[in-house]
Order: sequence, then C-alpha cells, then structure tokens
Amino acid sequence: MALSAKLTDDIASAESDPRYYLFNLGGMIATPDDTLMYQLGGNADEYDLVLKDAHAKALLETRDRNVTCREWKVEPASQDKLDKKAADIVKDVLNASVRGTSSGVFDFDQFCSDLNSYPLLKGNAFIELKWNIDGKTTYIESATPKPNHRFKFRLPSETKEDIGYYLGYEIRVLSQGNMFEGTTVPAKRIICHSYGRRNDNPWGIGLGRVLYWLAVVFKKELIKQRLIYLDKYAQPTLIGKGSEKSTLAQREEFNRILSSIVKGGYGTLPPGWEANFLEAQRSSTTDVYQGAIDWCNSEMSKMVLGETLSLELPQGAGSRAAAQTHQDGSTIYLAKYDSDRISTAPLRELSGWITELNVPGAKPPMIWRNFPELQDSEDLNARVSRDSQLNQIGYKIKAEAIKEIYGDFYEDSAALEAEMAKQQQESGAFDVGFAEEKLDYELRKFKAFQKRLAKITKNK
Repeated sequence: MALSAKLTDDIASAESDPRYYLFNLGGMIATPDDTLMYQLGGNADEYDLVLKDAHAKALLETRDRNVTCREWKVEPASQDKLDKKAADIVKDVLNASVRGTSSGVFDFDQFCSDLNSYPLLKGNAFIELKWNIDGKTTYIESATPKPNHRFKFRLPSETKEDIGYYLGYEIRVLSQGNMFEGTTVPAKRIICHSYGRRNDNPWGIGLGRVLYWLAVVFKKELIKQRLIYLDKYAQPTLIGKGSEKSTLAQREEFNRILSSIVKGGYGTLPPGWEANFLEAQRSSTTDVYQGAIDWCNSEMSKMVLGETLSLELPQGAGSRAAAQTHQDGSTIYLAKYDSDRISTAPLRELSGWITELNVPGAKPPMIWRNFPELQDSEDLNARVSRDSQLNQIGYKIKAEAIKEIYGDFYEDSAALEAEMAKQQQESGAFDVGFAEEKLDYELRKFKAFQKRLAKITKNK
C-alpha cells in the first residue's frame, strides 16, 4: 500500500521557511554558529586557538579519550548467514586485517577520535576515505580528516545517486579553481558528522562557540592583566634622589645605576645621592584576577564534562569526593552519549558502505563501544537472602541455576561430605581385611613354631 504525499512530503522544509533568506546564500547553507559567523568571520580554523589553552585542551582530550579508550564490537543485523558474513568483513576492515600492498593503514580508533573531537569543538567533521581492493574484499586504505573551510552544503539541485550527501544536502568541496560554490564529491568518499545540530541545518554548533570566549577572549585578557598586576605589586618601585644641580648626564648615569641595582640586587650610589622604595598600596590582598581565571576554568569544566572535580579539587574537598564524582554518571554517561552518537550516525553509514561494496544484499551490522559498567546486574546479596528464605520453606535452588548465577566455584557441601564418608568407609574395609589376613598369618606362624618345639622336646 502506497502512502499519500501528505505523509511523505516535507511540511516545514527549509525552502518554505520565511527566514530562509537569512541563511541561504545562492543555495549554500550558512552555519547558525553566531560566534563563528560574526566574531571569527566564518573561519572555523580560528577555534584551534582554544586548544592553546591548557585547561580547555585537557577537557576536550579527556572527553575524547573516554570514548576511544573503550573496546568496540560489531553486532550482525540478524542471525542470517549473509548478515553474519557482512559483520565479519566489517570487523576485518576496521581491524585493518584486510590490507593490500599499499602503505596506507586505516586506524579505526583514530578515525573515531576524529569523528568525536572535531565536531565537539567546531561543530562538524569531514573525513576523506580512500578505498582499495585486496583480492575480493574492498577495504579502507586511509581516512584523513579535512578542514571545515574546504566544504560547503548546498540544497540539492537535482537527484544524483553517485554524489555525496549529508542529511539530504549536497557536500561540495572548495578548491583554488572554485572557491565559492565548490564541486560535488563522489559517493562513499566523504563521511560527515555534526554536533549540536539545530533543526534541519546540516551545520553543527560545537563547544567552541562558548569555549572561544572563555579560553581565548576572557581568560587571555585576564592572564594579561594578572601579569601586569604581579609586575606592579610583586616588588616596590625604586626611586632615586639627587642634588638640584645634577646634570642630565649625571641623572642618566644614576638611572643606569638604579637599574643595575634592581637587576643585580645591590650597587653603589654616588656621594649625595640616595634611593628609596615606593610601594603601591593594594586595596585588597586577594588576587581578584586569579579568582576570575579560576572561574573561567570552572565554567569550561562544567560545559565540557558537566562537572569540575575530575580535573581540579576545590579547597576543603577530599580526593574521595573527586573519585566518586568521576565514577558516577557524569563521566560514564557522557562517554556513552558521545559513543552512541558516533555509532548511530557516521559508523552506521560507514558500515553500510563496507557492506554494500563487499556483501551486496546483506544488512549492515552495528558498531558499538563496550560499557560493561552500565549493563544490568543483579544484587547477589539480595539473591542469596531470597534463596535462603525459599530454602527454609522447602524450595531448593537447582545446581544448574547455582552455576549460572554464582559461577563454577562452588560445590554441594552435602554431596561432598557423602563422598568423603564413602571414601573413608572403603578405606576402613580395606584396613579390616588387611588386619584379619595379617592375624591369620601370625596364627599359622605360631602353630608351626609349636610343632617344631614339640618335635625338639620329644627327641630329647
């Protein structure tokens, strides 16, 4: 049964948006990131300045490594033989176990790191894939991330199946010969991923939209002012006093001597000259600039990781609080969120490409990162209490269930005692029989001795 156009056509498409002219530039889709557009002139490479801040860089790398450090798995779409074959081939390609004579090597963990870190900061990632064939298997030779300024999105002018699309928009690559509109890219060559995407706009909004202000604009200026503050208040100003009849040359010589005293710590003044220290009066002993810098770091930690105790401890907080915060949902669930976003978007598309090129007709498998700490597990203490209560009313748990729930490290104590008693009984029967045989032997030996003794007595 075919569906009507009322159920399949777009109702609020981008073309029908009354504000469409605000982000449509000749069919090209502009980014909704206001910091990128108005502060940085549309150049996403300026967000790399954020990585020059040590705290911001550590936060972004922590969030990225929480994903890439985990093991991954490939799950077939079904138990069908063809789908299992597709899953095996996808796993081999991602493991780079399929490789031709080319020197290129596909690094899957680095590929996932690029898919996660680039959109996290800049909003989008564009990775160029190079394919090759080894026998009958088409594999990925290399995956190279490309800068965002090389690409644009455009509304599809006509339906083409052999070009690259992302969310229904054409992917266009800019070059020196075509710097504005760019040209279309072949299908299965550029894989895209976005973060913080709004509505149906393919451009994402990365954390750099806020990090740029905190790490580059505010914090950089605060550090500059703090250095001026330290230069002003760290040591007093040396003032020299001389006679009124001193010449310009004498005053210049005196300034040179004072400068050498400040640098060297000591010096000799000419007769009649003296030096005094002028110390600036501080309104407060608190370093307000350092407090503002700490505030910027705290705000960046909250935005990137959702908490602050993973990288820094406030005064009065113990290490146990930091460890507890790091182990709970703030870190694990954030890594799960980033991992699932990659698995359900670009990795699903990549799996489909590999499957289509190697096992036509098969359903592509899913690629996941392992999070064993989030799997449902039963409280064994509660299970033991329940089994004990059931045993008291006459319901005994089966041996098979014990092995399944508690493992293979336990034995039935009653059966073990019965086995030991049986062994002791068999050992005791052997001892009794052996004792009776020995007693009979000694008795025969004694009777033989009596006969010999009677015979000797009779001869005498």
